[in-house]
Amino acid sequence: HTDGKRHSGIVITLGRSGGPVHAQSSKQKLVTKHSTEAELVGINDGVSQVMWTRALLRDLHLLTPGPSKIMQDNRSTIIIANNGTGHKGRTRHIDVRYFYVSERIQAGDVILQWLPTEEMPADALTKPLAGALFHKLRAMLLNETTALSAPASDRQGCVVPSGNK
Repeated sequence: HTDGKRHSGIVITLGRSGGPVHAQSSKQKLVTKHSTEAELVGINDGVSQVMWTRALLRDLHLLTPGPSKIMQDNRSTIIIANNGTGHKGRTRHIDVRYFYVSERIQAGDVILQWLPTEEMPADALTKPLAGALFHKLRAMLLNETTALSAPASDRQGCVVPSGNK
């Protein structure tokens, strides 16, 4: 965006089918210095939606035991979210509210796992893609069987945020 704000995409699935029950693409509300911080902002937005979905499933007596999986393709973001702090002060300008993710991890509500960029369906909501990768990620978003048979990490109950550059 011309104002320096980045874009996030969030996809929430339930069960092994991989079909999305929530998909969101939105402009972030603050300017971040680099992609790791943008991904952290995207995860924060995703975790808020996951917690709402977990509360709904709990009220409907459909919540399965265990944490929800959040898939992320930026390893630095995973480290920061798991530790609740930035490295050497480089993330000090990110407001404390974005460490809500760390609180949810420590509470056992969510776990953060790495997923290769080529397997991240939320990227189809945040960046221009072409060719085979576009078709693959679009198939995941549309829950087409060809995408489900592709080798990928266990997607059961996962949210896949993407904070595009």
